Amino acid sequence: MNPAHDNSVDQTKSLKPPKPIALGSDADLRTQVLCLQSEPKANKERQFEGLEKLKIAKKDRHTVALNEFSVFLDNKSESIEADLLTLSRNMRENVEQIDAELAKYYTRIQQDRNLVVQNRGGIDNMLVDMQIIVRRRTTEIETFGVKIEQLESDRAEVVGNEIKRLVDTLIQIAHQLRDEIEHTVETEIFDLNSVLTSNRCAHLQLMGMLREGQVKAEIDTQHRWEVCLCRWRTLRHEKAIADFHRDICSTEFTEPHDRAEFLRAISSRQVERHQHRTVAFEQLGAMNSSSIKSSVVEGIQATLVSINDDELTAVQDCYNGLSSLRAEQGRRSEYRMESLRKELHSFGALEVEPDFLAISVQLKAYTEDPSLTELWRLSGGFKSDLLVVLGDMDKDEIFYERFLSVTKSVMENLVSGF
Repeated sequence: MNPAHDNSVDQTKSLKPPKPIALGSDADLRTQVLCLQSEPKANKERQFEGLEKLKIAKKDRHTVALNEFSVFLDNKSESIEADLLTLSRNMRENVEQIDAELAKYYTRIQQDRNLVVQNRGGIDNMLVDMQIIVRRRTTEIETFGVKIEQLESDRAEVVGNEIKRLVDTLIQIAHQLRDEIEHTVETEIFDLNSVLTSNRCAHLQLMGMLREGQVKAEIDTQHRWEVCLCRWRTLRHEKAIADFHRDICSTEFTEPHDRAEFLRAISSRQVERHQHRTVAFEQLGAMNSSSIKSSVVEGIQATLVSINDDELTAVQDCYNGLSSLRAEQGRRSEYRMESLRKELHSFGALEVEPDFLAISVQLKAYTEDPSLTELWRLSGGFKSDLLVVLGDMDKDEIFYERFLSVTKSVMENLVSGF
């Protein structure tokens, strides 16, 4: 056991309570109470100048600290409002500039002279260009949203630090009790949170309106491009048909150069034969009864027979040549019509025709692969049928239904056989 503890217990036991105050009679008590009236009273009007000055100084410092904080809040609000106006003005000017650029691009793609010279790749590039411009608009709006949110975050951080400094200052001044200081600070924090909440609600509403406008701009861009695509298809369709009629009615088909050269050569030989015939008739006409000779007449007759044979041969050659030229012209006409069909198909279906030639070359390589010899042997006549189909795939007629349906049926049989 601790010795010090034992000593304290002993001392406690040795202490005795004081004797109670002896109370006298009631008269004595009244006398003692009445004597209190004769005691000098406390001077309540006494002034403590030092304490008064200290109290006033603390109050002034307290008021100055609150005023400085209020001025700081006003300056900060004005600064944020000025920054917000600057950001809003810059964003609006940039968006208006982008909208003007879009409007100019819309005007350009609505002009027929700009559309008719474009191919499908050019039309697709128009959409890409407009989407790039629209994405710049999106970037402007989203950047604006980030910046105004940063303004409020900076306000919360800076004002929060300033409130902490104000609390430290007020506690150091000690003009008010901590509870009163806490109440003052809670009021300022509540006002700050109210401002931040209302501003963020306003910012969210503003960003909602801007994003709604952005979505409308994207939809409008897509719609305008689809209208442009439809107009381009119509223009190219009409232009292709007009070009076809102009080509068919041009001298290339109505008076082809090779036929003109051929007819010019035929005409030249006809003139030459006619000249020979004229000379023979002139010789015959120059004879009279005294100068006519049988041998000369027979010679002229042989010449005329030879000219006639040449004429008949020339007529046949002319017919054969014109038939050949007509067949060649027919092939050129069919090729021109096939090119028209391909062009109209690309505008009408908006589909690129498959490269059947490359496909046929690839499949033909499989038919010549030595490692697949056993497979083709077991397949029966599939290899020969496939080679026939591959031979037809490089023909323009493969795109027509009457040929494509047959080819499709054969290929289905080949595929099912494997």
